[in-house]
Amino acid sequence: MYGSFYSDNFFLNFITSFIFLSSLFFISFLKIKFNKKEIVLFGNYQPVIIFFLFLSFFTLIFNFIVYFDKIYLFRYITFLYFLLIIFILVKFENSFFSHLNIKFNKKNYKLLLLFLIFLLIAILPISDVDSVSVHLRSATYIYENGLSNIDYNKNFEFLSISNSEILLLLSPILKSDNFGSQLNFFTIFFLYLISKKNFNFFLFLFSCPLFIFLISTQKLQLFFSIIFLILFILIQKDKIKSKSEIFLFISLLSFYATGKVYYVLLSLLLLIYFLLNNKDKLKISIIFSLINLIIIFLPIFLLKYKFFGNPTAPFFDEIFGNSRDIFTNYSLALRESQGWLSDYKNFLIYIKPFLPTNLADLSNTLGLIFFLLLFDLKLQKELNFIPLIIIITILSTGQILSRYYFESFLLLSYFYLEKRNNYIKLIGNLQLIFVICFTLVFIFMAYVDKNVIFEKNKYMNKFSYGFYNNNIYNKYADEKIVLTLTQGRANIFSNKNIIPRSFLEISDIYNGDKEKFIKFLNDNKINFIISYKDKLQPACLNEEKIAVIEEINATRNFLNNLRLESYVYKVDKKNC
Repeated sequence: MYGSFYSDNFFLNFITSFIFLSSLFFISFLKIKFNKKEIVLFGNYQPVIIFFLFLSFFTLIFNFIVYFDKIYLFRYITFLYFLLIIFILVKFENSFFSHLNIKFNKKNYKLLLLFLIFLLIAILPISDVDSVSVHLRSATYIYENGLSNIDYNKNFEFLSISNSEILLLLSPILKSDNFGSQLNFFTIFFLYLISKKNFNFFLFLFSCPLFIFLISTQKLQLFFSIIFLILFILIQKDKIKSKSEIFLFISLLSFYATGKVYYVLLSLLLLIYFLLNNKDKLKISIIFSLINLIIIFLPIFLLKYKFFGNPTAPFFDEIFGNSRDIFTNYSLALRESQGWLSDYKNFLIYIKPFLPTNLADLSNTLGLIFFLLLFDLKLQKELNFIPLIIIITILSTGQILSRYYFESFLLLSYFYLEKRNNYIKLIGNLQLIFVICFTLVFIFMAYVDKNVIFEKNKYMNKFSYGFYNNNIYNKYADEKIVLTLTQGRANIFSNKNIIPRSFLEISDIYNGDKEKFIKFLNDNKINFIISYKDKLQPACLNEEKIAVIEEINATRNFLNNLRLESYVYKVDKKNC
């Protein structure tokens, strides 16, 4: 799947997305005129709102293309987009430089240098496990096949697709496997242009270890979280006044809500907060909310209902008269995965949002700054305790991972005043030194040691989840079906005949139950099994070890350098 859509050339792999996003970035600064009168919405926040609206429009169109199974139409999207750019540039006056007005002081030069460092990270090839297994993989699969006839043995994780994955369809359209990380980068840079005086915010953001992960993944959490922050700022600064602004605010809030399942809860919280601050706009807000429910929510609901039989898949499957095991098990796994519901006795999970508990979690924490900001009661009061309410809401769902509290972190960081506690700034600077050192080492390894510009595959062998291993697996899966017990999740680099261990785990098959396991092997016509164990279970399998292979546990954390020996077995079930 991967090789059919994404280039082995490092430059070609990122430049198309960069050109696309740059053009969208520039036209977002256009002046909108009606009857020779300039229309200004949301004050100086108008350009970033236009940027978000363009992307939400693409998502809306993509939903309908997938729903009507007209996948071939994706081929024309780029062409139509550039026609749209030409029309806009002719129709409207673009005034990019008039909006900037940046005075390049010492602080701005430091920030621009940091942006350059993170841009070098954002344009690197895909690597993280979630992008490889779900986000980019599902988008690429949809672009190639649509959503008809999904094989849940390999693709049960597609059940949780949202508008985040639909927007990522721009990745295969643009032939760029890092569109998502570049979009995350452009969103942050946009925020800088409209908040250039808020130096503390960017100090805290760049010093956040989790930011390294978010700026480099195809997961669009950073993009959607900045939408949430901007919408909150508009409420807090009373920028939403006209009916047009109310409608666009609710449109973007609806778009945010469709980015991930738990975003629905946070969007409801933000909508209530807006209504409490604008009680005189209650009636029109409810009307606009209903309209946007149809425009924004209905397409993704219809899409999931048509192909999965459940508009909220994988959740609440029993309500729609199905109660399928794969839906129930997967929804439970999403709630319990790395949460407190299944591991509440483990004290370490409660400190993970603030401090890493092992080497693998170095970039999966918000840092000590988050702890200090969280208990700044004066700051919480100024924000009407919304950051705290967000945390309580997320905890109620069973989640504890740092990334689920990112919106809360953004709000606290953005509205923190420079004159406050200098200890927080000191810790911020210490964290920033750690993050920059870690990032620079990674950049050195990527661009110098692995020479990613000229040897993209060499970089991916080291850092991309499953890339090296699947080059080995695929040799056995040209015409045969291979079960990879060594591969926990599905992989965009896999041959179509490879089935990972994840389905067995989600279906409770991989638990020593002989009958279930043998039935699975028979139903899926498994010819080979790749396993770490020297002997397979159950014992009745008359397995033949045909090869010993070395696998790499590839992650972006360069401190992990684990190599494991595994075995290829030819399956014989005649004695079972």
